[in-house]
Amino acid sequence: MPAADLVIRGTVLTVDELNPTAEAIAVSGGRIVAVGARSDVESWIGPETQTIDLGDGCVMPGLVEAHGHPLMEAIVLSDRMVDIRPVTMRDADTVVDAIRSEVAKRGSDGAYLNGWDPLLQNGLPEPTLAWLNAEAPDTPLVVVHNSGHKAYFNTAAAGKVGLTRETPDPRGARYGHDANGDLDGTGEETGAVFPLLSGAISPSDYPAMLHAESPRCARLASRRDRAATRTTPPNS
Repeated sequence: MPAADLVIRGTVLTVDELNPTAEAIAVSGGRIVAVGARSDVESWIGPETQTIDLGDGCVMPGLVEAHGHPLMEAIVLSDRMVDIRPVTMRDADTVVDAIRSEVAKRGSDGAYLNGWDPLLQNGLPEPTLAWLNAEAPDTPLVVVHNSGHKAYFNTAAAGKVGLTRETPDPRGARYGHDANGDLDGTGEETGAVFPLLSGAISPSDYPAMLHAESPRCARLASRRDRAATRTTPPNS
């Protein structure tokens, strides 16, 4: 049996319902080659093997990047949405002009923009339903916050996707309502934002968009890994 490059001893969270914890892992060639009791992994230790004892610490799975949003990225960076993020448009006037231009350009097809950020784009108006309706009386208008966790929409946009005051909140998300129970033009979290964007991009297009986005995500991950390799101190 070849020796491992690295052996870590400590509590290992395996995310395996049958064996939720282990005592050690061995890594060779960038891959985990053994997980189990210390006695099971000791045989992987050779003269060149680096060993780490965690004491009271633990090892958690970290091989899957869990906070990326490849589908959301594919949607908001598509040609169907206008990029108004602070990295693209620094001031409020430019953002508002972009909204008005897209409304005039798209008409009944709807205007969809991403990147609204009042914290970094000082002077933005409050995106109330009244303001959105005034800017686009007949054109569906959806503006996604730079965080991706919220969207602002006008009455025409709600009508385009069949959203009404009786529409139940999606699981883990919500649509805002005013004191009378009417929609107030806000949707929070993915379950509420995606249905609004379906007025521009059909969910049936998602698989192809996600497939097209995957290579870009892989390139970004590769650059990140190379940067980590350059900046990680020796023996860390």
